[in-house]
Amino acid sequence: MGDSSMGMYTLLICGLVNLFKAVESPKFGIGTANNIQSGIVGFDVQLKWNVHVNITGEPYSIFKVENKIITKLENTTKYLHQLDGTRIVLTIKDVTLDDAGIYRCKLDDSGDYKDIELTVDDWEFKWISTTNPVISRLNKDGELVWKYQSLKIVNEITFIRYNNLTKNEYQLGVWTTKGGFTSDVSNVKMVKTTNKEVVELRLALGKPTKDDFNLIYICQISDGANVNQNGIKLEMEKPKVYSNKPVIKDDEIEFEWHYEYDYPARAIIFTRHLNVELLNVGYWIEERFKPTLDGGQDRVKFNKKDLQGGADITLKLLNITKDDFNYNYTCKCVFVDRKSAAADVGIMPVSLSGMSDKQPNGTNGDTLLSSDDGGMIIAAVVTTVVMAPITVIAVVLLYRRCYSQRYRPVENKQIEERDEEYNLHAAINEDFEETEDENEPVQNEDSGDDVDPTSTDPEQTLIRRRPMKV
Repeated sequence: MGDSSMGMYTLLICGLVNLFKAVESPKFGIGTANNIQSGIVGFDVQLKWNVHVNITGEPYSIFKVENKIITKLENTTKYLHQLDGTRIVLTIKDVTLDDAGIYRCKLDDSGDYKDIELTVDDWEFKWISTTNPVISRLNKDGELVWKYQSLKIVNEITFIRYNNLTKNEYQLGVWTTKGGFTSDVSNVKMVKTTNKEVVELRLALGKPTKDDFNLIYICQISDGANVNQNGIKLEMEKPKVYSNKPVIKDDEIEFEWHYEYDYPARAIIFTRHLNVELLNVGYWIEERFKPTLDGGQDRVKFNKKDLQGGADITLKLLNITKDDFNYNYTCKCVFVDRKSAAADVGIMPVSLSGMSDKQPNGTNGDTLLSSDDGGMIIAAVVTTVVMAPITVIAVVLLYRRCYSQRYRPVENKQIEERDEEYNLHAAINEDFEETEDENEPVQNEDSGDDVDPTSTDPEQTLIRRRPMKV
């Protein structure tokens, strides 16, 4: 009984030990004091991963990660692996600029891993900060500038245009000590100057097109052993909308806006708002303007004058009342490249003698009558009694006529108005369907707030409707 009890205890203890190992091993975690390590060209550097338990006999692997490509680093004279108790050490000999990047240590059994980023500096070479990104416009000569200091002799400078989204690159030109600068691109020129040990490189782009923007221009400087590179992004100037002070005269208000952009406007939307109240004034699309305030063309007039690199916009509000004041009036321009910009202007309350308090589409308030109007009231009552039967007959005839035509096709004018609304919807919402910048996450100026499905706001109604596919 005693021997069997000891055997059972021994088996229990061994089982607990094995269970502990089985439970702990998959939970191995690798910790590092610094996730970013720096090195200097020509010197050795050590990357260290701390493991929570002794790793003697624990299989592990070290990788280098570059652009989602993972390469296993074997234990060689260049990459020396060492085990030191609870620490894994990778020694990189004679570091070069190409050794910079992400290094990953992974425990094979548990699958746990940790990354360290290695940055490499060349103490004999230094980049000097310049403008980045560079903002320019279509067909306007642009210039990218790099500056550096080097104790080494530079024998080659290469300029590359790189698309960060597609990962495609194109060589623009090369400078060498013997041949100078050569390029197969006709609109690219380079000038190299030196001032007090600072070398300046100016890459000129003549009349850039839309294909030249939103790309990274990389300058690579080689001394034969190492290559230092620095990128500058060329961006197109964003659209701008400016507003002038409104002009109030007689019974109208004249608003003026101006936009500057290299692409033409596809749609222009006018609204006015006071606190949470938002009202649509009108919109222009496909060379046609549609007022949305009560009164239509009798209330709102629009004019657009195209200029080089922009346009002047004029909006007149006619037959104004006191209720047209206190609002902020907004002009939003949506351009053919899906960018947008807006500007608003406020109308403060003014004291205008004689200005009507009437709403544009009718009266508002009670009317007080004098005793001299009694005869007129009696005449109106008699006229109403006489005209009542005639009015009833006219209504019946009109109803029958409308009933017989209720299934007629929609008129062409209604179809055109519906198509205009679909096009306006597309102009407003294409920003949310595709990214607008090839090299960065979407930076749309529109907020993209959720639309209220119960809203009667015409602009939100247009957002909910999708263009009809034929």
